[in-house]
Amino acid sequence: MLEKQYKFYLSFENSFCKDYVTEKFFKILNLNMIPVVLGGSDYTKIAPNKSYINAKDFENIEDLASYLKYLDQNLTAYVEYFEWKNYFQVRTDFATPMCDLCKALNDPSAPEKSYDDIFKWWRTDGSCQNKGEFSWSKNNYEDTFKDQVASFFEKISSEGLNML
Repeated sequence: MLEKQYKFYLSFENSFCKDYVTEKFFKILNLNMIPVVLGGSDYTKIAPNKSYINAKDFENIEDLASYLKYLDQNLTAYVEYFEWKNYFQVRTDFATPMCDLCKALNDPSAPEKSYDDIFKWWRTDGSCQNKGEFSWSKNNYEDTFKDQVASFFEKISSEGLNML
């Protein structure tokens, strides 16, 4: 249903931590829409090339909007973002990762590892980016980001591009 009306889906994460990726990204890969990601993960390690657009690859929202407009108007360039589907499939079932975790936890040859403070490991040592550490969040993160997103949607809608 969504993919009939929209070409792109904003898969922006609410936390910018290393390896933190949610269903906002994975569920959209099963649709014929291009996810536009903004998060702390290295998406090149978890998804095929040209299966998404990383907003952090652009200097600002205007550059991202221009690129999305280009793809919207250039079918050949747009469909390149779906070629990976000829070679890969998206698995969103929860059982497989849980089985892998269980195997890893019970592997006697694996080195032991423990954390004295799980909160410190996750939040402090977890390579989370803070406000102002990437180009779209300079100064006051919330106001700047909200203003830039509003500007992005104004630019997109004024040029006739539908976005979800």
